[in-house]
Amino acid sequence: MFWCSVWAGFALLILGIPAVSATTIGAVLGDDVPLSGTSTGGGDVYLFLTGPNLASGGVGLDRLSPVVTGSTSSFTVVSADKDNKWHYRWNTAGLSLDPGVYTLYASDTPAAKGDLDARNAVYGTVGISLHSPGLTLDTGGTLVIRASVDDAQVVINGEDVGKTPLNLSGVGSGEYTVSVNASGYERWSGTAMVKNNEKTEIDAVLIPLATTEETPPSTIPTTTPTAAPLLPGAFCALVLLALRKR
Repeated sequence: MFWCSVWAGFALLILGIPAVSATTIGAVLGDDVPLSGTSTGGGDVYLFLTGPNLASGGVGLDRLSPVVTGSTSSFTVVSADKDNKWHYRWNTAGLSLDPGVYTLYASDTPAAKGDLDARNAVYGTVGISLHSPGLTLDTGGTLVIRASVDDAQVVINGEDVGKTPLNLSGVGSGEYTVSVNASGYERWSGTAMVKNNEKTEIDAVLIPLATTEETPPSTIPTTTPTAAPLLPGAFCALVLLALRKR
């Protein structure tokens, strides 16, 4: 059983069945691209490349000549070590490659792209984006700050920068401390990580300040005691007592 995995630079694609390219890494034309992987079945691994202006069936990595199914010498061949690992450093200098996206194939069978399935080959693929060397200019990123309350004051790294909603462009890459404040609301604070050529968005939810309402004192109704009415029996007793005193 052959199980193939391919590493290209720091990109990793592990496949045990035929598959399409899922990962793409970047490299500069003229640089060395380190390739490595695992073949659990050991033995030789056959590498070839497809891409812009190359033979549709693939080419070897060293001379860019078309690979031929069954012809091992037309492929770039590497051998797995005792740990079933294989390594290859692909030197792109001097190769007539155009900038673009290419696909690297690592197979257990010397078969061109169109014959892999017919030969029941097990293979892995990884995309490689090659671009011309040159200078790049960091133009900064965009920081967008919104709040649940309009016209809230925005402070970045201790400096007032405006009111919400706020759209700042050309912000240098890095981490920023952001606070948003509005009258009658608790201050919102957080951090923003800005990257070159990317947009970072913040949505601050401001919470109203708690208010204490005075409770009016409770009133207890006052009553004037009234004399209890005399019952008929009590009235008679009073009359008898008055007669005796005579």
